[in-house]
Amino acid sequence: MTAGARGLIIASGLCGALAVGLGAFAAHGAGPQIKTLLTTGAQYQIVHAVFAFACVRPEPVFTQANLQVDAAQLDDV
Repeated sequence: MTAGARGLIIASGLCGALAVGLGAFAAHGAGPQIKTLLTTGAQYQIVHAVFAFACVRPEPVFTQANLQVDAAQLDDV
């Protein structure tokens, strides 16, 4: 995994945690005037965190080296 991918995963995790915290504060501790603002902000933040995590490109499972098969291995089957 590259450093950029690792950083994007960490950033999206922190953004998601912040969104959950803001949503919890909006639901339990905020006044009525700020409640809708925090709720909307938390929803936008969690959507952006999910999409940032989705932008991470996973490493390929099957590479060219993994797919090469020797004739001797085929004879054993």
